[in-house]
Amino acid sequence: MSVWCGRILIVLAFVSSSVASAAIDRNTTGLPTYPHVTHAIMDPVPRDTLGRKCIHYAADSEDRLEAVEEWYRHALPQAIETDVNRNSLYGEAFKLTGIRLTVGNDFITLYRTENGRTTSIELFKCAPPPGS
Repeated sequence: MSVWCGRILIVLAFVSSSVASAAIDRNTTGLPTYPHVTHAIMDPVPRDTLGRKCIHYAADSEDRLEAVEEWYRHALPQAIETDVNRNSLYGEAFKLTGIRLTVGNDFITLYRTENGRTTSIELFKCAPPPGS
């Protein structure tokens, strides 16, 4: 293979990895998807989350946290709102700014880290707790 062909392959690999990193997976949770997502990953398998099996969709948006929170409050008016740090999935080490919205067995976390430039959106579609 010539040096020229090798360079083309390197450039193609870089471009395809850049496109893959900006991918937006389809949300299959059934929970509402924020319309201004810049990156998103749908976990391929359910995971244990707070003692339940949940499917998980994680996304980012460059929109302000307050705008994303307001959109979800409107999309899920029946949701119960709590501070994202209460019974945190993220441990005591992280102090986040944001909310958790709970609807039945499902919940959504919306947050930013202290110096974060993007708003994180996580959707959890969960099975009922064992024994319920």
